[in-house]
Amino acid sequence: MRKLLKTVHKSEDVMITSNIDLTAEVSKYEVEKDVFEYEFLLSWDEEQAKAPDSKVVLVWSIPCVDVQYMWHPGCRARRVLDADWRLQIESMLTNSAPMALLFNADDRNIFTFAMVRTCHKACVKVCV
Repeated sequence: MRKLLKTVHKSEDVMITSNIDLTAEVSKYEVEKDVFEYEFLLSWDEEQAKAPDSKVVLVWSIPCVDVQYMWHPGCRARRVLDADWRLQIESMLTNSAPMALLFNADDRNIFTFAMVRTCHKACVKVCV
């Protein structure tokens, strides 16, 4: 029987849900004017996380202003940001990396998402 997702954290721009017992700490730092760094510290019950249907979902909403392109480790030459797209990046220790970079026509980084210390398969979905 699949367990329903429950909200673990909710703020103006971040929501974390899970179907396992999870604690989440979210910190936001302004590293320079209008440049922010977020830190997510998640901890969970190891036995519950081993279940095949266990899931943690992090939804992060950002303004899509001055973004024309996207890069991720598996994109090859396709870096276009289509108006109606959905991308799922799957990564494991031996394949790719759970990250995505949104940038503008001047090659200026607008948003970067990256996960560190991932030991198991991680999926990242990027959508507009």
